[in-house]
Amino acid sequence: MSGSGPNSNVTRQQVAALAEEFKTLEAAGASKYGHPGRARRNEVLDELQDAVGLNGKMVMEKDILKRAQEIIDGK
Repeated sequence: MSGSGPNSNVTRQQVAALAEEFKTLEAAGASKYGHPGRARRNEVLDELQDAVGLNGKMVMEKDILKRAQEIIDGK
């Protein structure tokens, strides 16, 4: 059942923390090539993708963030 729901070992608070870190990096401009935070931004996005149960799937960034928000909101 991999990829169908959030990682059972990850809590809502952990998803929220990863989402917050991602948003902070985005606000700092880490999505731009050459930004010193770009590598960490990509790592956080990968961790978030795994945490929300979308690992191994071809999904867009917005899909990962949407699923993270749903988990945070308890949906």
